Amino acid sequence: MIHHKPFIHSLTISKKPYTYGWISPAEVAATSPQDVSFAAPVDVRGRFNYVYSFDVFNYDRNSQPPTVENYDVKLADEKTLKVTIAGKLLIFREKKRNCRQRSFRYLGKFDNPDFRYRLVEIEPDPFYVVDELFLSSGIVLIGCDPSSHYRGWTAMGGDQPKTLEKSDWRNSGS
Repeated sequence: MIHHKPFIHSLTISKKPYTYGWISPAEVAATSPQDVSFAAPVDVRGRFNYVYSFDVFNYDRNSQPPTVENYDVKLADEKTLKVTIAGKLLIFREKKRNCRQRSFRYLGKFDNPDFRYRLVEIEPDPFYVVDELFLSSGIVLIGCDPSSHYRGWTAMGGDQPKTLEKSDWRNSGS
């Protein structure tokens, strides 16, 4: 079990020499294709945590800038996570390739306590709920708001995360 409440992140898989790993979409060249996925950190045995934080942008505010809202995504069974957002049940399932778990390390330049763990790809099931949330409520799923929770996101060395103290960063390793 991860000893802090981890986030679900929006990341992309990148190929580095001799390995694959996750990076932030902001770390991909603007001219490169970006295939963004949701990724959840797992413990050393590849198991999900009991609860994850999940941020959404809410654009349904009468032409005002979007607000960030946070939800708890909870473990429903060994490989399924659930959350209700704007009255709609959203289920995340682990995405496997050839019946094998695909977990990778974060290889990017940003810092977050979750990046000390391997991350597995998860996908909304059924996916049309993602579209329904936006069309009916102006909600866009982002996972973890990097401007608030990634060290190094602002001004490339920038702000500390808003939800964690510096001592939490040092004590949250695996």
